[in-house]
Amino acid sequence: MIINFKEKTFFLIFIAILGAFFTISKYNVFNANLLFEVWLILYCISKASLKNKNIFFASIFLTYLLIGWILADPIENKNLSDFIVIYKSFFYFILLLFLRTDSISSESYNKLFHIICYAFLIKYTTYFLFNFQDLAILPRPAIFTENNLELGFLLILLANYIRINNQISPQHLTYIILIILISGSRSAILSLFVLLVITYIKPNRKILIKLFFISAFSVAAFIMFLSRSGGLNIEELDRFMFLKYFMDEIDTWTFDNFIFGSYPITALSDYNCKLLLYSETLRSSTGNCYSVVFHSYWLRVVYDHGMFGLISQLLIYFYLIRYAPKKFQLVGFLIILINGISVSAFNNIYLMSGIALVISTMPKNTRKIHNKSLS
Repeated sequence: MIINFKEKTFFLIFIAILGAFFTISKYNVFNANLLFEVWLILYCISKASLKNKNIFFASIFLTYLLIGWILADPIENKNLSDFIVIYKSFFYFILLLFLRTDSISSESYNKLFHIICYAFLIKYTTYFLFNFQDLAILPRPAIFTENNLELGFLLILLANYIRINNQISPQHLTYIILIILISGSRSAILSLFVLLVITYIKPNRKILIKLFFISAFSVAAFIMFLSRSGGLNIEELDRFMFLKYFMDEIDTWTFDNFIFGSYPITALSDYNCKLLLYSETLRSSTGNCYSVVFHSYWLRVVYDHGMFGLISQLLIYFYLIRYAPKKFQLVGFLIILINGISVSAFNNIYLMSGIALVISTMPKNTRKIHNKSLS
């Protein structure tokens, strides 16, 4: 396949991909996170379009960022790196609000998707074959970073590929399924299941309700089975523990806290920090630990930004992809929702890079005919 991209910034993604194949013992020889951060900035600048409505929304988020920085305690809390981690999703949304739609051809997008798909397949299967005997004690395979983060990127690209082409070949679908199964990521497996169900089954509202209750019952039955068999205590589930300690942290919240979250850059209590901080890499350079230790993005965003942060980000997400078919909007939202339960959703550079590519392939207006798949 001859690669002839007009999008020159893609070379940073290619560098990140190449970096994965110079090592087996770790994810990537390069700092793939940084490469993607730089790529997103350059890409959004190169594809920028100034619209009054988008400028208005971006100015609201920018004002919110400035207020957060000004209000942060200069002695106890004010640390730039912590501020960036806590407010990173707002930075991403400001960039995406200026991104022009309909700026990548379907041909270029399809080439990029195929390259990324093959890269994932080769790295994951190679890792699996070389480390088959030690999979239980080794980190899970990945190409850029922890696979819970990067697989959201792949799945968003997959959903968009199906939307653009109205289909995906059995060959490439088999590759994706193999990648997800090898990854061992529960959130990715669930996301792929949801994507395939919504894409290939034409359910009405009654069927969707039945699927929801069947899924909920199955999960509950599975947890109960493990609990009864002595294999699991509900309080040992990591997501349950995070929720429990999150509730402890917000126990004394007032109404304005629920609307706007905790005071800017507020550290967790020492007690909960010690219980949740399993890795020192999550501790701030100030010695504190912040909402990042909750892992679940939805807990983090409510703790730091309240319902304002949660609702505004969801609204802007749907606004950015408003020209996409409704079914695709639903699939994308569910992938992000599931990703946010496990890891960082809108704070995830890979997921936001995927959304940037989705926006670039969106039609300029709703008068363009949508493809039938995911429509």
